[in-house]
Amino acid sequence: MVTVNIRDFNNDDLSQVASLVADSFREDINRIVKLPDDKMVEFIIEVGEVFPSPFPGYVVAESDGKIMGVMILKWPKQEVLKNKLRLSKA
Repeated sequence: MVTVNIRDFNNDDLSQVASLVADSFREDINRIVKLPDDKMVEFIIEVGEVFPSPFPGYVVAESDGKIMGVMILKWPKQEVLKNKLRLSKA
């Protein structure tokens, strides 16, 4: 039997969440910018497609240490940290 734990997002989940987003939207992202698979996760994090910090309503589904899903709940007057664009120096 597979056990899935629904829990709050934490900072250590960022790369797995970005990888999940990359897998889900790879075709759409490649319409905008062509990237090799190994650069896609880094790109998604750098452009702010995933929130890098926990906040109320940001939850993940985890099984055996692997993030299987992510959900962001929204409601009026919710406190969400503004996601800042983080760019790497070339």
